[in-house]
Amino acid sequence: MDSLELRSRMIVLAVALGAMAAPALAVNKCVGTDGSVTYTDGPCAGGTTQAKRIETPPRLSYREEMEARRRSERVVEDARALEARQSAERAARERRQEAERAAELAAQQRQARQESLREEQERWSVTQPVVRRYVPPIQVVPPRPVIKPPEPERPQPMRSYPFR
Repeated sequence: MDSLELRSRMIVLAVALGAMAAPALAVNKCVGTDGSVTYTDGPCAGGTTQAKRIETPPRLSYREEMEARRRSERVVEDARALEARQSAERAARERRQEAERAAELAAQQRQARQESLREEQERWSVTQPVVRRYVPPIQVVPPRPVIKPPEPERPQPMRSYPFR
């Protein structure tokens, strides 16, 4: 075999393989007499009518597919971040509502305690007479001055006696 013949056989084989590997570019929607729907990439079978021809886009290249995956991963990351932020906001809102409920409950308890004390005071004021005792006014006494005791006398130091 010579190289030209080998080359032509390789080209025919490559074209045949390429034709088999090519995706279907059109899909036919076939509707049967009983109303059943069938999708096929070939012509509709006997007893069915072609309802619609759906054109499919060509397959993506490797680069386009990788870009689409990156975009989808970004969308998923954004969705997760949004979900995390919403759950954090929800938790903060629940904590705030719980704190408000606790403050309201404390205020109600404080008010109930004050009302019970007021009722008790009224009950005691009605049953017990008010007795006021005389309390003499407090007299302010000025402090006494501090007097220092006199210092004891000290003997005079002895002078040197001149011996001559």
